[in-house]
Amino acid sequence: MNADQFVIALSQTAPSDEELRVLGYSDDLIDMVGLWFQCVPLPNPGPHLSDPLLDLLTRYDCSKAEVGGFQFASHPSDLGDGWLVGSDDSDEVVINKSDGEIVLLELGADHTMCRCARSSSQFLDALVLCAKALEFLAANDPRHIDQLRRHSFARECTKLAGGPEYSSYYMTMLGCE
Repeated sequence: MNADQFVIALSQTAPSDEELRVLGYSDDLIDMVGLWFQCVPLPNPGPHLSDPLLDLLTRYDCSKAEVGGFQFASHPSDLGDGWLVGSDDSDEVVINKSDGEIVLLELGADHTMCRCARSSSQFLDALVLCAKALEFLAANDPRHIDQLRRHSFARECTKLAGGPEYSSYYMTMLGCE
């Protein structure tokens, strides 16, 4: 998936205002939730980049977009061995410069907590499915009872991310026990 495809796909996963009202969301909360699914074109975007995730962050403001605990950085930051592209809770999501793999690094430490995707494109693919899954689960399994469905979604995200070595990230994001 490239940056432009991701922006469209993420916006299409957003629940409607009516769906959120049925769940009891206030108008203020509905407005906030809507921002989680928006990447806004930057007024002076950078050039198109070959890496889809770096391209996304140089041409769009995704700083309010959120999927589970993952939030995009306002812009990519060079960390030497990798590019900081977001955070998950307080930890850093980084593109490894040597192989393009997306990893979750413990904040303030040089420790890989888990691997997220084989490539930026695969990470964006998995994030879109994860967003869809989380919206479905919020409406249909708010108490985390349906673990079979959560595990099924996590397996599908893991496949999109590149294989079983990425499963722990999606299992956690989708609330699998």
